[in-house]
Amino acid sequence: MFISDVNEWANFTFGRSELGDPRRTKRLIKCKVGK
Repeated sequence: MFISDVNEWANFTFGRSELGDPRRTKRLIKCKVGK
């Protein structure tokens, strides 16, 4: 599977991470996207 959109890739890769707080998952995705 090839994902060309960075946001979609980050959500696919890290969206189900269990970091204890949903805000941490959102922060992880933002860091990986570069925003």
